[in-house]
Amino acid sequence: MGNRSFEEYRLITESVQFLTERRQHASQIYTSINVAVFSVILFIAKDLQGKGWIAFAGVFFICILGILICLAWRTIIQKYAHLIDWKYRQLRTIEARRDMEWSHKICSREWKEIYETNWDNGKKSFSNIEKQMPGVLIWLYGAGCLAVPFFLIAGFF
Repeated sequence: MGNRSFEEYRLITESVQFLTERRQHASQIYTSINVAVFSVILFIAKDLQGKGWIAFAGVFFICILGILICLAWRTIIQKYAHLIDWKYRQLRTIEARRDMEWSHKICSREWKEIYETNWDNGKKSFSNIEKQMPGVLIWLYGAGCLAVPFFLIAGFF
């Protein structure tokens, strides 16, 4: 039975690694997309000065597009986080089995020594910061949507 539990443990560990890499890759892609969106916004703001409503409409709709992109990004991160968390719980369950007494119980120790401790101390892991990025960008895009009419009225566009 111990060999079977170990094989199950190994497969789930590989799956967690694969999912983590996919989540990181997705975040890199969405970060690049947001950099491109901000570049377009800055281009419009700089090169279409004096065009009035054209610049306003362009920046406004691109900010809305940025918000939608960030909402999709946040959904993807949350789905990966839930799936990875579920798999880690399965790993800790396998480590608790009697036939795995010989193992070092790395996942259980990592959970106890790093994650539970950091939550108690208010520290943030990279994954938590990654989860907050879409929200921060949504706020910036929203501020952009609200700022454009002000700049239009004030004569900056």
